[in-house]
Amino acid sequence: MNLIQWSQLLPHGVECISMNNTRFTFGGINVDVKPLCIDGYFYGESRPILYPIDCLTKEITVKGYNNGDPFVPIKELGRVYNMNVVEYCMIEQNAQNIDFALRTFSFNVIQTLLSWHINVIGIPDGLFVDKSKLEGVEQ
Repeated sequence: MNLIQWSQLLPHGVECISMNNTRFTFGGINVDVKPLCIDGYFYGESRPILYPIDCLTKEITVKGYNNGDPFVPIKELGRVYNMNVVEYCMIEQNAQNIDFALRTFSFNVIQTLLSWHINVIGIPDGLFVDKSKLEGVEQ
């Protein structure tokens, strides 16, 4: 995971988990410290907790959104951004293709998906914790 990807998560209150299983909300990068620190943890010692891109078509729950009720992100995007049927179907069919998502979605849609903590910035598997697989944790 690179610093550009970390910086894209910064404004969205993404939760992270450190190597010693401490959970914290991502709040900043300290570039004055060598090696680089992310919220007091050395770069590479923590991973963000995100939904994978394939969760675009599955029910998710986002704290502070939709009264805490589950929703399907692709359907919610259609409602919020008034997507027509062709756009909606095209996105739904390609929901697992990160390159398609990045080329197709507008800046506002990408920001919305990041605010829902969906990995639309291409962080490879293993470098983030799959939020959909966490059990017994408030999403």
